[in-house]
Amino acid sequence: MTRTCLVGVQGPLQLCSGLIAMEWYGLMKRGSANTEAVLLLYDFLIVPEQEEQIVEAIMQIASVFKWKKIVFIGGREMNEINLSNNKTSIKRLRNKIGNYEFDQVFLARNYIGLGSSLILNSYPEAIKVCYGDGFGVVGTEIFTNVFSGSNAGLYWRIIGFIKNILFGKISIKGIYKRILGKFKVETLRGFAFDAAVLILPMDYSGKYLNQLPFYVPSLEHVRGTFERINKSMLGLNNYCLDLIKNVSGECYLYLLVTPTESGSTSLKNEIKMYLETIRENSPRGATIFIKLHPRKSITFGDYILADLRNEYNIIVINQGKFKSIPIEFWGPLIARCKIISFSSSSLSLRYIYNKEVITGLSVDKVRKFYFKKMQSVFEDDYHLWNEAAEALNSWDGKSILWSRAKTKRRIKKG
Repeated sequence: MTRTCLVGVQGPLQLCSGLIAMEWYGLMKRGSANTEAVLLLYDFLIVPEQEEQIVEAIMQIASVFKWKKIVFIGGREMNEINLSNNKTSIKRLRNKIGNYEFDQVFLARNYIGLGSSLILNSYPEAIKVCYGDGFGVVGTEIFTNVFSGSNAGLYWRIIGFIKNILFGKISIKGIYKRILGKFKVETLRGFAFDAAVLILPMDYSGKYLNQLPFYVPSLEHVRGTFERINKSMLGLNNYCLDLIKNVSGECYLYLLVTPTESGSTSLKNEIKMYLETIRENSPRGATIFIKLHPRKSITFGDYILADLRNEYNIIVINQGKFKSIPIEFWGPLIARCKIISFSSSSLSLRYIYNKEVITGLSVDKVRKFYFKKMQSVFEDDYHLWNEAAEALNSWDGKSILWSRAKTKRRIKKG
């Protein structure tokens, strides 16, 4: 009998992790990856104007799998669904997704945003499988709220909310209803996951995986999935080849993040941090690719260009239909460049492509460029990824790659 699954994703990279989790769980439990699956896109935690580009990126990646149905619930619509009482909210969500009874539900986590708890409450009989943030970061909510970038999402949601008030899209009554809706969401039943499928199991709290059964997909299966996706993305491959066709000698790819948007530093300091890092790692005259984070303003690259245009051949990747596709799918560019990353891609690129990646961040840079109240968090972040990368050298591919229980470091309470 064919199983029916729901895969919920809150971003493009989650789609790949969710797809791998769904197929591997089937192989482990039934000996087959075959399934009928519905893909649900929800809770991107960005302003509505930015949602379209994320949807487009996910749809490009999703084409590798034959989905029974693909459903997108934007932030505004998810808010509206959650304004009703629990029973009505569940009915509205199920109607939106379709008339399905799922055997299994796959989510990155069971919190952050309005949708995750509602999804799990809507299908209480389904087996609930976690695939983690990124490529397998899990933990209790108090830890992963600090780590996972939810502050950035909250920032953008607050900005959007203020804009809606200023432009008359939300009334005083609407604000009141949303406050009630917030309290309503918190009364939903808290479902725990039954199992986890984690590409790189990283327990940020140090205890999350103590009682939760988890499975680790083989490296062969992970790489095979990325190959399937990469082969299907002809447009992106051609774009990469076009970027590098006239490049001679060494070239460098810098992967930027969003510390200003998350309130962790100032715009001025973030720019200074990147300029310093580029000059440290790339010789004058080299070709420099700057890949902006999908949630970063397309004008940010102008600041880098303004200061370095006389020292380097700089190409900013900041717009177009490929902007929101994660770096892990940019195969030709990855192969051609030396990579300096400020994000978790320093670990994922090493695992998938056996690619050595220079970590752009350091403890010194955190203390130099980040707000003091955020320094302990980002120092911890830096150590986490470096310790995990080091652990890859001796990892057996089956157990926990990294756990806070194995380190004496603790985040200082601010």
